[in-house]
Amino acid sequence: MHEFDTDVSGAMSWVADLHKEVEKKFLKAMAALPKWGEPIDSQVRKYCDGLGSWVRGNDEWSFESERYLGSKGLEIQRKRWNTLIPKDCLMGPTETGPVLVDSFLKPVNAFNTEWVRSALSIVKTPLKLHRFWKEYGRTFDTLSTHHDDIRAVILSSAFPKIFSAGLDFQGLNQLGEKDLHIDPARRALLTRALILDVQHAVTAPERCPFPVIAAVHGGVVGLGIDIISALVNLPAALLCLMEPYYQEVDMGLAADGGTLAHLLKITGNHSLARELAYTSRMFSSDDALTLGLVSRVVEGGREAVVGAALQLAREIALKSPIAVSGTKHLLLHARDHSVAENLEYTATWNSAAVQAKDLQEAVNAGMTKSKEALKFLPLRPKL
Repeated sequence: MHEFDTDVSGAMSWVADLHKEVEKKFLKAMAALPKWGEPIDSQVRKYCDGLGSWVRGNDEWSFESERYLGSKGLEIQRKRWNTLIPKDCLMGPTETGPVLVDSFLKPVNAFNTEWVRSALSIVKTPLKLHRFWKEYGRTFDTLSTHHDDIRAVILSSAFPKIFSAGLDFQGLNQLGEKDLHIDPARRALLTRALILDVQHAVTAPERCPFPVIAAVHGGVVGLGIDIISALVNLPAALLCLMEPYYQEVDMGLAADGGTLAHLLKITGNHSLARELAYTSRMFSSDDALTLGLVSRVVEGGREAVVGAALQLAREIALKSPIAVSGTKHLLLHARDHSVAENLEYTATWNSAAVQAKDLQEAVNAGMTKSKEALKFLPLRPKL
């Protein structure tokens, strides 16, 4: 912790100077990596654009960011939003691999109203702050728009015993107290805008062109269920060892983050889904498997679950990104449309997709029984 008697601009200047030194150390450490050539060097460098840095640890790079504490100054907080890219998954001209996004908001990954600085500083926005749920959504939107060849992403928690404690209701109450002087109608509009803001962030993984896999371990509460419900509709498995429960009914409201919208489209067991939603009782990973919230249960703790998710992500990463992205898109379309509408839409979609070189390469490999891994172009190759 560093205390400042100066104004905010002085604090920001201190952080900028600090990160110049951190970046020097980072680039020096990067030199120890295997040489993939200039493309990989350029790619890793762009992660240093903002007030954040990538630090090497064992076989991984982890991100360090900071949070603003008002007049109390700045605290350098390691792994607030920690994106881990294993060394063998860094993407050079022909290398692709999964990205692991680890949530690390102490103490229990609660989505609160605290202002936190962006931890995925690919775009130069060093002075822009986000509420934690906005940072969650922005992380996935940034991965979608600023990376050319991510094939799969894993969402996990850095805390072994809890995935997410959901919304921080105390923080939300403090936020609402500021609007008490506003008449009910206008206050309702503000509340509605806040709910839509959270919903937009929670559904960010659906907007990604690649699958997002949730490696869930430990407890999942409230909004945490909304998050994994949004992920389940992707063409990827959800791996978990958890004891989640709905929090909202016990807190006096209906779940509004997406669980009620997604759950009955995920599960065929509507009776159990309604029972859990009405009672807010805890349910086990076996119940989650029965509901279809998860594809399988992995025995063990965080390491076992994340390891299984990484294995799945690497398997997906070997497939054609055109095929995987198209499959995800068409599955989401099928969820919200009739069979006839989806069949017609699929025909239109594939009339363009079949023109990719990926199809011919995969067919040729199958006919020749080649065991060599195919090297597909990025989903969005540079022009």
